[in-house]
Amino acid sequence: MTGIFTDQAIEAIGPHTGGWPRLINIQVSTALLYGAQLKRN
Repeated sequence: MTGIFTDQAIEAIGPHTGGWPRLINIQVSTALLYGAQLKRN
C-alpha cells in the first residue's frame, strides 16, 4: 500500500484513464470524495 490508495487501486487507474494526468486527477478526486462521504455516513 502506498499512501491512501492500495497498490491494486493504483494499478487499476491506468487502464481506465489511458494514463492522462487530468483523467487520473478526476478519478482519484472522485474516489476520495466518495470515500469521505461513506465515512461520514
